[in-house]
Amino acid sequence: MSILLRLLIFLFLLGQLLFTVKGVESFPFFHFGMYSAQLSGTTQIEFHRIFYQKKDITAKLNPIARYQLKYCRSEVYAQRYKKWLRYYLPHIIKDETKIDIKIFQKRKDQNIELKKTL
Repeated sequence: MSILLRLLIFLFLLGQLLFTVKGVESFPFFHFGMYSAQLSGTTQIEFHRIFYQKKDITAKLNPIARYQLKYCRSEVYAQRYKKWLRYYLPHIIKDETKIDIKIFQKRKDQNIELKKTL
């Protein structure tokens, strides 16, 4: 092996040791702790459902529409989303005033509860 390659390997190992001792988790120095620590679970989960004439139509949405749904936190955005849904799903939704966006919340080891209706 050339001296330059040996020097580079030595510097990398020295950097790896230094970053492991300091606890820095950045590329290219990774230490074992960042992979061995247990993940902490969330204490509550919030999810949205769309109801049209009291029928859940959330499953009929594509992933993009479901992704946009998670931003429905205010009444103003919810109204825009309902209008967009009417044009997006004209074969299902005829009147956006009959759309209800419900935000549910589930805490760990508890039942699901309704948090808000938009």
